[in-house]
Amino acid sequence: MPERILIVEDENSVAEAVAYTLECEGFEVEIAPDGRRALEAFEARPPALVILDLMLPGLSGWQLFNAFRRQADVPVIMLTARAAEADRVAGLEMGADDYVLKPFSMRELVARVRTVLRRSTRAEQQEPDDALTAGDLRVDLGSHEVTLSGRPLSLS
Repeated sequence: MPERILIVEDENSVAEAVAYTLECEGFEVEIAPDGRRALEAFEARPPALVILDLMLPGLSGWQLFNAFRRQADVPVIMLTARAAEADRVAGLEMGADDYVLKPFSMRELVARVRTVLRRSTRAEQQEPDDALTAGDLRVDLGSHEVTLSGRPLSLS
């Protein structure tokens, strides 16, 4: 089953171009042109990833981002014309998984989508209690502890 991506973008030409490109790459895509419809789509069927414009009519992209994150830990790529360093830093510090400036390359956007989804899938697959063992050596991936014959090792 293809991964579903929600595109929240009020510029129809941009939304359609991104949707077409992602569909050609095998993704299932839904477009929401404003905050209200984005929330409805998200609540009806949470996507694997959201591509989010920050400057939207009604609810802002920042408000939507916070609403999405309250509901699920879905990866978000901010796609915006807000190029100021303060905006980019704020977006990333808020927890966005990536921040892409308009105008952008479709090939680069697809690569970023794939990268974010790959990271997200790996994080979901890795259980906090997972441990790797080799003989008497044990690496606990959840707690980041290493033991040898049951004794903790101090590593840099």
